[in-house]
Amino acid sequence: MYRLIVFSVITIAAGSAHASGVPFFTSPDVPDYSAKMIVRDTYNDEGGRQRVVQHHNGWTHVEEDRREETNIYYGHFFKNVVLTATRKNGEISSIEVRQVEPSHDYNGITEVKETDDVEAIGGEQCRWREIVRKTWCPGWST
Repeated sequence: MYRLIVFSVITIAAGSAHASGVPFFTSPDVPDYSAKMIVRDTYNDEGGRQRVVQHHNGWTHVEEDRREETNIYYGHFFKNVVLTATRKNGEISSIEVRQVEPSHDYNGITEVKETDDVEAIGGEQCRWREIVRKTWCPGWST
């Protein structure tokens, strides 16, 4: 049962490639990796918060500590599914799972194009991609 809850929480957090700066990818060929980082807000002097990112087989799992709670995101860009959850005192306090057809996604992503731009960062070749979004319109008019 615990595994089912954890999987459900992770699945919800990953939705629609929208995670406010969380590293979701727009290509299925991203290699597996794990990363641990400190995130610092430019408007906040209270130090940083820890973010752990794991990517495997197209799925991205992110856990980020925020004061007394942990935000959990788990998702797959190309399956357009995201699980978002909040954990307080070891208990899941909220959970949301989203799976939306790309044409109905609130981010409006319609296409991901390869560009010819290549950049070397830390000895790794980084290829840039362009995210094409549908024309913006107010949410109430859709």
